[in-house]
Formats: sequence, C-alpha cells, structure tokens
Amino acid sequence: MTSDAPLILGSPLEGWCAGLEDCPDAVFRDRLLGDGVSIDPVSGALRAPFDGTVLTLPASQHAVNLRADNGAEILIHVGIDTVGLSGEGFDALVAPGDRVKRGQLLLRFDLAVLASRAASCRTPVLLLRQEGYRLERLAAEGPIAFGEPLLAIHAPQRQVGASVEPAHDDSAFAPLSTTLRTGLAHGIHARPAAGLGAALKDLDVDAALVTAAGARADVRSPVALMGLGIGHGDVVHLEAQGPEAERAIGLLLPQLEPLPDAVGDAVQACNERPATEQEPQLAPSPPKPGERRAAQAAAPGLALGPVWQWRPWVPPQDIAVASPALELQALDEALAQVRGHLAHIARKEVGEGAAVATAHLALLDDPSLVQRARTLIGDGQGASAAWGAALEEAAAPLATLHDPRMQERCDDLEDLSRQVQRVLAG
Repeated sequence: MTSDAPLILGSPLEGWCAGLEDCPDAVFRDRLLGDGVSIDPVSGALRAPFDGTVLTLPASQHAVNLRADNGAEILIHVGIDTVGLSGEGFDALVAPGDRVKRGQLLLRFDLAVLASRAASCRTPVLLLRQEGYRLERLAAEGPIAFGEPLLAIHAPQRQVGASVEPAHDDSAFAPLSTTLRTGLAHGIHARPAAGLGAALKDLDVDAALVTAAGARADVRSPVALMGLGIGHGDVVHLEAQGPEAERAIGLLLPQLEPLPDAVGDAVQACNERPATEQEPQLAPSPPKPGERRAAQAAAPGLALGPVWQWRPWVPPQDIAVASPALELQALDEALAQVRGHLAHIARKEVGEGAAVATAHLALLDDPSLVQRARTLIGDGQGASAAWGAALEEAAAPLATLHDPRMQERCDDLEDLSRQVQRVLAG
C-alpha cells in the first residue's frame, strides 16, 4: 500500500509569480540549491505554505527553511543579497523548531528597505534538492495571492509498514564536496553554527567544513565551527558522506549564503593573504595608591556612589569526587536541568533573549564538549572540574582569533560552564 498524494504549497506571499530563469542571483537562477519559482512581493508579509516545522532561520532573518510533514524541505529566501542587511527591515515571528500551520505569519519585512537596499525584492521559493522528491508548478506567471496553489511536491513512494533499513556504512558511499565563498555577513558565529548543526538533525550523514588553510570541523559541533574563524567572503569546502549526503549539502548551502564570485580567484587571494601574528595579551597591572585611571562608560549620564568590583562566581574547589559512574550521572542531571532552563527561555522570550538561549542550547549539546567532559571524568576528575576544563579547552582557540565576535564566544562558553557548575554545586 502506497501513498502518492502530492503536497500542495499555498503561496507564502502576494505579488507577481515568475520562474527562476531571469533571477538576478545565479545560485537561484542555475538551481544550485533546488528548483521552484520566484515571487516579487507587493506586501511585507511571509506566511507558511503548509503545515510543518521551521528548520532554520538565520540571524539576519531574511530566509526561512521549512520541512513539511511528508519530509519535503522548502527554502523561502526573501529578496536577493538581503543577508547584507543584517536583519534590518525584518521581523521574524517564529524560531527554529517551531511547529507552524498553513497560512501562519512567519515574518514581516519592510518592502521600502528591500527596494532601496537589496539587489532585488524577488523571493525564490525552492524545493531543496532531495532524492526522490519531484516538483510540479501550479501557478502561471502573473499575480498571485496568499494561499493560492503555487507548487505541488510529490514525495518518494514508500511502502506502508515496510521494515526500517539497517544503518548504512558511510564508507560505501562516495564523498560529496563543494567549494564556495560564504556570504554570511558576520561569518560563522554562534547562531549560524547552531543552525548548521540543526539542519543535519535526523540525517544519516557525516559533514564537515574545511577552510582554505585546511582546518576542519564537524558541522554538528558549533564550538568547532566557531573555532575555524570563518568570516564573510572566506573560502570554505563543504564535505558530506553517507546515504543522505546530497540532501545535507542542499540544506547547508543556503545557510552559508554562497557568493557568486569566482571561487578560483577567492582561493588564490586567500592563499596569498599574509599571515599575521597574534600579539601577546599582557595582564593589566593593579593601580597604585591614589592613581586615577580612565574608565569606559557603560551608559550615558552621570551617577554618584561607591564603586564595587564585580567578581564572577567561582566553583568550590573542595568538592569530593565520587565514582566515575556517579559523577557521570551528576553531569547528565545538571546538563538536563540547564537544558530545560534554556529551552524555557527560548520558548518564552522573544528577539535577542530567545536567540541567545537557542545558541546556548546548541553549545550545551555539542557532542565534542560533552564527550570531552565524560573522558575527563573517566580519568578521575569530578563532574564540575571536568565540565569546566572541557569548556576552557574549547574556548582557548577562540580567544586567539582576530575576529572580536569569535572572542566574545569565549564569554558564552564561560557563562555556560558556570551555569552547569552552579547546578553541580547545589
């Protein structure tokens, strides 16, 4: 028994529907990410084309990646070159992981900002490359309203009740790779790193990003991705291997915002870039009695009162170490408690608060961090010391990068370290 009823996508925008043949961006025009249509919007509202789940939403809020209940994954990219707006003119009303209903308002955008700042308002609506899925265009070129039939997506026919295939050996699959220059306005920092890892959830694939210098990071590890120090315009190699490698590349590419520049020129420019040495950071000397020092203002205005030195909470050093089994259990329970706290914030807060909590959740579930802490516990350390050491090791390479945003992620890791250690300390 099979089910072959197609998924009908309602138009997520109102405007003028057209093909991709004359799209201003070659990535969409050449269907590198997938096939579909484009809509030139006449209003600044984007609605869900079907019931499904929000997979990814970049910090710039200019694109939404959705998964339908039949497994089809759709990318709606509002405008062309809109990542450079860094979120200006966009107001997202959903977050990754949210369940959405057909017709639900996903985000608002300012058409005036797009018309004056972006390369084009044309909005591609794409079925991302997925094996077995087939697209059928329903809307003719011309005006289209919200919800009108736009595309039909035919999913691969699956036998109902068929047994699940055993896990595949990745070595049986040829690796896939592509080279691009990332157009992420601020490079790969916490939120893009979290989004890249989330895109691979439930996929049977191994994927990695490799810099032009050869540094490599597992896409599922946000900390490792941030440690690469990838900035706007940098050349990266995206590699994937496994039964769902093609699908994974199709999901990851739009999040990296490939630039249309010639990759060969970019690689040469990267290779010719002179290496710079990191200047040593000297600790400031304490002030001498009576010495005055200039301070950095935290807020405008004047205030009178005593000055207090803020000192971060330091975990106690005299915690008795139990058996490795009990320490592992304590760590798992602490991680679960902090995870629940962050998930609550991500659900209840809006804007920056929810985004930070979501990014911290991704860091908390970073397999490299958790495994390192578990290894240290197996070597005889307590749960608190092991977790602190694992995050300190992860932060060390970030602190050496020249990008201030990457260095700021050290604060995120320290904050996350203290949250878990506070729970462990009771």
